[in-house]
Amino acid sequence: MKFSVGIGFRRAAAFLTRVPNAAPFDTSEDLASAVPWFPVVGALVGASVAGVYAGALQLTAPLPAAGVALTCGVLLTGAFHEDGLGDMADGFGGGYNRADTLRIMKDSRQGTYGVMAIALSLVIRLTSIAALPWRMAIVAITASHALSRASAVGLMRSLPAATEDGLGSAYLASLKIRRVAAGVASGLAIAAMLAGLWAAVAAGACAIAAAVIRVIAKRKIGGITGDVLGATQQICECVSLTLFAGVATHHWPNWGMIWR
Repeated sequence: MKFSVGIGFRRAAAFLTRVPNAAPFDTSEDLASAVPWFPVVGALVGASVAGVYAGALQLTAPLPAAGVALTCGVLLTGAFHEDGLGDMADGFGGGYNRADTLRIMKDSRQGTYGVMAIALSLVIRLTSIAALPWRMAIVAITASHALSRASAVGLMRSLPAATEDGLGSAYLASLKIRRVAAGVASGLAIAAMLAGLWAAVAAGACAIAAAVIRVIAKRKIGGITGDVLGATQQICECVSLTLFAGVATHHWPNWGMIWR
């Protein structure tokens, strides 16, 4: 059991980040076993971004400190989720029918919709992080990364795979409901430990955003792809960070948030 837990975590880290480790995912079952650990790895990525931000704040102003922190986060993940957001924006924005939309999403080049979506995501995250004092940043950024990945995990079994090939279908067929539930639960638990009742508010906002994405994905392509999941992570991270920035700016009640 210790081995299976360890290998699942390492596979999740290998899949979601550029951190090297000897945990390949050669089959769809290998990748499915990593899904419950996606929010845990996301929380570690968020904690790394928050740590860089807290350190950079000691040397410079909030806005450039947030820029440095986001840059480190993008380098750590290899812009994995940003790529999904850009591809979905290009396909959903420029496709006239299902086949056309899927063709555009498979194109590795970024179009106007994709570039704008990635740019707006960076702007929202940059300005939201810059609004956070360093202690609250540890909570907000870590919780947002965990919740956004839990939101993507929750979407995985809500629709079938839109295609028979590609990232989305690679593990959806092997993914059991219990693994989805474990992934969502781990993200919620991490956020709750850090943000108290604000975690529930952020989770609700992320659930609404994911539900909207689900409706659009069903209408446009009839299912889920890896790009849709990546876009879900990015959008939910923006939603969550925006909420926490509002809490910090307006000095709303603590509601059990640590390091506030």
